[in-house]
Amino acid sequence: MQTTRSDQELGEAYRGLMDTKADLMCLRPVPEGGPCLEAAERAVLAAFPAFTAAGRRYVRPNKRLRQEADQLGFVQAAVPQLSQLGRVQVSNLQLIRKGTTAAGSGSYVWECQTSLGSAILKLNRSNRESKLLQQLVGVPHVVQLVAHGTCDYIGERWHAVLLQPVVTHLTPGDSLLRVAQVAHDMAKGIQGCTERDIAQRDTTEGNIGYDEDKRGCLLDFSAGKLVPGHDWSLGVPADSPMSKDMRRITGTLIAAPLSVLRGGLHSISSMLEGVLVSVINLASNSHITGHELSTDNLMKWEIIRAGALHRRQLPEEDKIVDTLKPLVHALHNLFYPLPAESSDDQRSYNKRVTVAQFEAACQAVCNNKLLP
Repeated sequence: MQTTRSDQELGEAYRGLMDTKADLMCLRPVPEGGPCLEAAERAVLAAFPAFTAAGRRYVRPNKRLRQEADQLGFVQAAVPQLSQLGRVQVSNLQLIRKGTTAAGSGSYVWECQTSLGSAILKLNRSNRESKLLQQLVGVPHVVQLVAHGTCDYIGERWHAVLLQPVVTHLTPGDSLLRVAQVAHDMAKGIQGCTERDIAQRDTTEGNIGYDEDKRGCLLDFSAGKLVPGHDWSLGVPADSPMSKDMRRITGTLIAAPLSVLRGGLHSISSMLEGVLVSVINLASNSHITGHELSTDNLMKWEIIRAGALHRRQLPEEDKIVDTLKPLVHALHNLFYPLPAESSDDQRSYNKRVTVAQFEAACQAVCNNKLLP
């Protein structure tokens, strides 16, 4: 059937449907005979009769679908009955998102008011993040743990963490100076974590933001890991792709560095490369790094990522915001140096980028105007 809807709208509808199905897990109980997940899906299919798998490559959330769910009778997500966590008073919770990880565990995130000011309340099934954040107190450019404990929510017991600051996420419209400063600060945060034997392992755009002082802050340690005694300057070489199942990948594939897609362990360099990929995604609206691929085939992700980053010029270069091109090019050249011979179109791959080198690249494109 023909339709005037664009592929992007179809893709957005699909992503919205997936988000809605996940979000319905935290909705208040619906009366018997009320709307169900299938009803939400039917609403999308009715609105987009030509919906095809081709649209699934887009990853932008769709508020319109949530409105469809409201019209079907769904109510807003329930709020945990929590007035205090530890010694901190909590109120005015507003749901930000429900997240999932490759391992299938979930999280819920609210912005809230506390006796210490605005904060983020996050509920996790695991206490991994809480344990790691307790060891990262005082590390600059890393989200800080204000309080932790457990609470009941939707009939289950959850591990709760209260976090500050509440950050603002970067947008493609941000200035070169701001994006470079945040990237620079991410390098500091990653280094600070490794000094306490912790790898964050998921530097996706959504886990990067800036505080009210416009300084970068690294978020979300649900994929983090404590690795005592690890030599962070080195990764474990692996020339063959990982197992195709998602259990071998931490965080999200969207910002996974090439070395990890190939089976290597995380190093400082690999986590810095994750920042590079996130900067590219930000600057190009995720057009370049292979985000449209299914998560069930890591080999394809590795091939597409390598094909994009090993090229002399990034594919769809015209999609990169002009103001951010200097930073994208500088960081791309750092991890994937240009070939010595002008006739060679294949870039090499530097898997031992240091924090100092990363910071220097950020400073260079801003004429050394970044704060240390």
